Amino acid sequence: MSKWSRPTSIRSLAVSAAVFALLFTAACSSSADQGKTGEKAKAAAEDADITGTYNCVGDTGGGKQYKGEVEISKEEGVYNLEWTVAGKTYRGIGLRDADKLSVSWVSAGIGGIVVYKIEKGGKLAGRWSQFGAKGAVLEETLTKK
Repeated sequence: MSKWSRPTSIRSLAVSAAVFALLFTAACSSSADQGKTGEKAKAAAEDADITGTYNCVGDTGGGKQYKGEVEISKEEGVYNLEWTVAGKTYRGIGLRDADKLSVSWVSAGIGGIVVYKIEKGGKLAGRWSQFGAKGAVLEETLTKK
């Protein structure tokens, strides 16, 4: 081993450690900034009040649409929904996670699920299905009155 190889190895380790420290610090601060931005967006979405009365338009499959009205209320962290469509009432219970509202519903012994994306301007864009639908996923849009 020459007398220069050891200092060179130590010097290389020191430079590598410094580069690693700089990259690690940059990555951590970038992740922290992204986390703060994501947290702010999530907090803003959670602050949006989605309770109220909505017009409802949905797809029944086969190119047919239905129209109705939906009332959304909130008790603590749980949302209650009541749809009135073609004289029938459907009731559901949902949980919200940022800009998503997931709801299970039931009417006359038939149940299903709808997941809404909460959009700006009082609009909820949903995808839904029900028991016995044989894999069909349909769409429903709620627009605040």
